[in-house]
Amino acid sequence: MRMIDRHLPPGLQLLPEYQRQVLKWEVDTVNTTTYSRSAQEVMINLCGDLEFMTRALQERDEQLAEQERRIEKMEELAIIDMARLRAANEQIDELEAEVGELMGKLYEDDGSDGPEVYSDAVEEMKEESEELDQHEVRDKSEAGSEDSEQLKKLGEELEEVLRMAKKATLEEAAKK
Repeated sequence: MRMIDRHLPPGLQLLPEYQRQVLKWEVDTVNTTTYSRSAQEVMINLCGDLEFMTRALQERDEQLAEQERRIEKMEELAIIDMARLRAANEQIDELEAEVGELMGKLYEDDGSDGPEVYSDAVEEMKEESEELDQHEVRDKSEAGSEDSEQLKKLGEELEEVLRMAKKATLEEAAKK
């Protein structure tokens, strides 16, 4: 038997050659048509899959482009924030320098050496205040109203000095 006969069912292999040729052609046509339909379906499915994949890739590309735009915006905002931060730091440095100059002038004007001297002065003033309070009781009984007015003035001066010392100490603490 030849190759052609192999495609025919066993009972038909005994047919004459020309009938076998016709029969083979018919079988091949049916097979080709079947394969052709299957191939078309596969191609349609592949085209559909390819279209779906293409759309999915396009959507992914759009998402990536959007993410890149967001990242660029975030980078721009970060650059702006860094510039603002630098400007704020420069302002802080300038303010600290001004406070230092003012504190130096304040100490020079008072003839003191700094906040430590103010603290010492505060302690001295407290001691003087206590002594004045003790003397005040005695003086009221002895001297009368003139001494009490002087004591009031001294007390007010003491309070003013205490306020200045507190302010200087707070400024020094803020500077640190």
